[in-house]
Amino acid sequence: MNGNGAGASKTPSFCVSSIGGFTPDGFGSPCVCPECLGLGQAMHSYIRQHATEGMTVQQAARAAGMNRTYYSVALSEKAEMPPSEFITQARMESAKRLLAETDASITEVAYTTGYSSLYAFTGAFEN
Repeated sequence: MNGNGAGASKTPSFCVSSIGGFTPDGFGSPCVCPECLGLGQAMHSYIRQHATEGMTVQQAARAAGMNRTYYSVALSEKAEMPPSEFITQARMESAKRLLAETDASITEVAYTTGYSSLYAFTGAFEN
């Protein structure tokens, strides 16, 4: 691509999809191109599908092919909460559903939703 924009793709030149659609310094306004909006939806979907596996923010970032810091900034902008809270929220939604719809014990639900102990689960549930 030359300096006058010849050969530009459909994605705006300020779009940096590999870091969640933020400007190169990582602190600019979020991109609203379809590719970046789709990335936000993909990040949300991945977390909802895998949150009960005891997933960490680092693992989610790696699955998205991103640096943890850039992933955290991108997801925080899209979800309006830090990734760790988004993961906890997805786990709690699953736990509430399991508690309401099954005969599983609280301990079973804790382990099924990715918590390493009943103590960790009850602490997250109370928050």
